[in-house]
Amino acid sequence: MISRNIGQTELQPKEWLKREVVLRTLKMREILLIALLILYGLLIVSNITIFFMQGFHYHGFVLETYLLDRIAWSTVGQVAGLLVLTIVHYLKE
Repeated sequence: MISRNIGQTELQPKEWLKREVVLRTLKMREILLIALLILYGLLIVSNITIFFMQGFHYHGFVLETYLLDRIAWSTVGQVAGLLVLTIVHYLKE
């Protein structure tokens, strides 16, 4: 019978396949998490940039108040959503 050596133990093909699937799934989750965190950071930086440009009227940059309110609440929503996902993830474990 075919077996794979991992350290001192031998795994049967079925066990080895399960282990490989779990490892690959964890690696894909890690890549996805890093990509989402990078995108999240870019969104926060862009929102802060918009507020600074509005505050200093950089090159005549002026937005309506309701639009700034929407941008601010979307930032709050992003932070709250990330917080909820984090809490739910840790409560599952």
